Amino acid sequence: NEEEYEDYEVPRAAEYNFESLTVTIPKGQRSADVKITVNAENYLNERFAIPLRIVSVSPEVTYSANYRTLVTTVSVKNKYDGVYLLSGYHNRPTLDFPYEEVEMHLVTVNENTVACYFVGGGDFGHPIGTGPGAISWYGNTLAPAFVFDLATNKVVRAYNYGGATVVALYTDATGPGAMENSYDPETKTLKVSSYYGGNPQRAFFDTFV
Repeated sequence: NEEEYEDYEVPRAAEYNFESLTVTIPKGQRSADVKITVNAENYLNERFAIPLRIVSVSPEVTYSANYRTLVTTVSVKNKYDGVYLLSGYHNRPTLDFPYEEVEMHLVTVNENTVACYFVGGGDFGHPIGTGPGAISWYGNTLAPAFVFDLATNKVVRAYNYGGATVVALYTDATGPGAMENSYDPETKTLKVSSYYGGNPQRAFFDTFV
């Protein structure tokens, strides 16, 4: 945690179970799986890491001490987490261009919330259109996150996962299909609109598929 500026905790012993602590690496290969069983309910809203260390090997086996230890993280993905193609538009004057089929990840924050991860930027954030067929972004300081009502799949709140700029759910527009702010589990499609900086003229109208 100190080296990576993280805050993982080691789970309590009762919250995970190893199928076996003896692992056979097949001849000619360099790795094998260590199978761990967990109860997902114990890991909601938490960030855990399980450290592993080789303590003994067969007499004929040699290995580098640099590869003696491994830390594996454990977390739970909610049902909205996944890889999506984003299409939509940004209504900010001079930056009101569409973006089409931009690869985005919606990443679990907790059991009912996901945050936008812009693959093109390599970090949490949201793309903007800067011209016909051209996109950019504001960086990782503007990353909408969406909070769902799990029973209805409706988005009930939006906020900024990346910084101090306020992000809110856009609910004022009217007309067919306007501001659906909901997820369709059959088509795995999320339609949501949000705005930032307290200004409805700086809004994202998004469809994630």
